[in-house]
Amino acid sequence: MKKQLLLITALIMCVTQSFAQFEVGGLTFNIQGTSTNVSCTGFTTGNEVASLVIPEKVTDPATSIEYAVTVIAGGAFYNNDGINDAIITSISLPGSLKIIALNAFRELPNLTTVTFAPSNEDVELLRFEDAIFWGCSKLESIDLTGTNINFGRGVGTPATKTGRNLFRDCTSLKSFTLQNNTQTSRIFTGAFNGCTSLETVDFSGTAISTFSPNAFLNCTALKTLYLGADTAPVTVNATAFGGITAPISGGQLFLPSATGVTNYTDSAIFDWESYFTIATGTLGVDDLDLAANFKLFPNPAKNTISVSNNVVSAKIYSLLGTEVKSFSSNNDFDISYLANGIYLFKAEFENGATETVRFVKK
Repeated sequence: MKKQLLLITALIMCVTQSFAQFEVGGLTFNIQGTSTNVSCTGFTTGNEVASLVIPEKVTDPATSIEYAVTVIAGGAFYNNDGINDAIITSISLPGSLKIIALNAFRELPNLTTVTFAPSNEDVELLRFEDAIFWGCSKLESIDLTGTNINFGRGVGTPATKTGRNLFRDCTSLKSFTLQNNTQTSRIFTGAFNGCTSLETVDFSGTAISTFSPNAFLNCTALKTLYLGADTAPVTVNATAFGGITAPISGGQLFLPSATGVTNYTDSAIFDWESYFTIATGTLGVDDLDLAANFKLFPNPAKNTISVSNNVVSAKIYSLLGTEVKSFSSNNDFDISYLANGIYLFKAEFENGATETVRFVKK
């Protein structure tokens, strides 16, 4: 009898641990089974803030165990009873994330800015489920450069929640950037459906082979598309560019080299030339060279860091994605005021390209 009671007690403890929940900084976290990872499930009632910062690591106040934040749970900040999610105007996401689940930030009417920290070295792949930012009507730009995102692959084997309608009806979204990404090969169904202000899409250095149904449906402001491979896509669905009148007034498609211009012009899969003027462009070649040659030194640094290329602006972020300092055009930057630790330096060049580098302040 005593052994049975001990067994039952142990089972209860295991179940409790598997679904254990704790609160830190006004946010709720669920422990993922017996791992040292947690999912963020949203605000605690009465602790909503406009500037939402998801930390990279949190410590359970009851056990003092530290956990990595690897998941934003489904619907974490969407339409929760008794929670004012609509207050959110900006979101900073950590480099520890591996999954952002269904409807995580859907229909946040005041959200304008989302900052993604570069993925940590141990994050093999960041995956998006469906409709994460659907209906965030004030969201203005997205830059996923530096993240290990497989944009449009989804979750599961085979993938089921495949990143459909990610930015659907984000009617203020003007630009999207995902440069130099080796994981991504397709723009999945409805990714930018109804993004009526979207002007520039930059996949420089990212090879896109598939444009799924409704990928850019009704993106009537689209002007400029940068694609990172000279090989033309093997699949372009008939509705991928639906609702866009050809030719696009001032429409330009930039490719890495003249070979790409020929391949896209001669493509039998899609009549790119009827929509865009096809050319080699700065973000297709020059910006990638600029980013590749960009250096920050010394690293580690104590008082000052310098950069190898002229920048028009620069920002320093913590690893949590919080902006620490912004600079105007310069080549040398004072960091003496920073606490010792690891930071992110994001530089913007004259041609609009950006590059993010980690550095250590000692």
